[in-house]
Amino acid sequence: MKNFIILFVLLSSTCIGQEVTTAPVSTSKPVGFQLIVDQDAFVKEFNKDRDYTMGLQLTWTGQKQKHNFVSKLFGLKKTDYYSKNWAASFAFSGFTPYALENDLVDKSDRPYAALTYLSKAGLYNFKRKTIFKNLLGTSKFKGSQFFKSATQVGFMGKGTSRAAKFIQTAVHSGQRSVAENPNDARPDPLGWEYAIASKNDIALVVNYGAEYGYGIEYRIGTNGKFLAPLQAMIKPLAGFAAGNLYNYGSGGVQFQFGFFSTSIFNGTDFSAIFDAHETKGLFEVSLTGEYNTQFWLHNATLNGILLNNKNDVYHLTYNQIEPITSYYSYGLELSYKRKFSLGYSKVIRSNVMKDVLREQVFGRLSIRIGI
Repeated sequence: MKNFIILFVLLSSTCIGQEVTTAPVSTSKPVGFQLIVDQDAFVKEFNKDRDYTMGLQLTWTGQKQKHNFVSKLFGLKKTDYYSKNWAASFAFSGFTPYALENDLVDKSDRPYAALTYLSKAGLYNFKRKTIFKNLLGTSKFKGSQFFKSATQVGFMGKGTSRAAKFIQTAVHSGQRSVAENPNDARPDPLGWEYAIASKNDIALVVNYGAEYGYGIEYRIGTNGKFLAPLQAMIKPLAGFAAGNLYNYGSGGVQFQFGFFSTSIFNGTDFSAIFDAHETKGLFEVSLTGEYNTQFWLHNATLNGILLNNKNDVYHLTYNQIEPITSYYSYGLELSYKRKFSLGYSKVIRSNVMKDVLREQVFGRLSIRIGI
């Protein structure tokens, strides 16, 4: 890559309080911050992120403890378990063709594209209950429904392209200055003037996405003084995105196994559901993973902004892109006192273009601090 080095002090939260409406676990409404950086310097396969050149997301999280239209939509009663976490995010990402040194339009490869956006998301967990008790004679299995709703408003155009070019050029210059072999460093990008929407000062993108899943948790151990309970979680899910940025349907599965009270995927406090009076362990450590497949109708970073791509120097046709893509990740999550968390995962994405074997491999580092 095109490395993306972020020198930034970051705050975040893996642990967001929960409320059981019949017996509240906590009446507080904690907030926190999270920083996620995607970067191929975090994996041994250096420069294998290919055409995904940089990614950054800064998120502020919190909780609302009252039922709202979503709980009514799913038919919840006031006595049903329900929690809502919210997240407000700023994100920036950049994409490039492989031949950065070419100052020309290469219509056989993907176009340059840079995107920045603000996002507001709601994360809902509800109808948590014991499952499989009659079948297996144990109450260690819990099932719960999950719903995520997110709106994104952002921009593409000259401003985002110039920012991406500045960052990418600075990083590649730094690579060459420290590399034992300068050929190991990527060249400076010369084609950002041909990026998607680069003829627009500002091109607006608006998108909405939703995801529904069902989580199954199995509790193996109990809370200790130093470690959270040993448990496992698996969650099949399905979703969609619609707007002038991305249009797709998706399906996948997430898992987490280890000593944890908090799911990194949704902030769910598992152990509080088993016993609201239990003391949480000081430390949490767990293995995490995810697999997801997308069925694409439109991708603005490849096909140009929907209904507004006439100002592109070039963009790909639908015949040039893969209609189905996938990614999977696996990693490790560490947490102390459920206030500070450090996570790492390796992410592998499939090809986005037909007849171009260019799997994307990068590392994802996340740091969260609760307030």
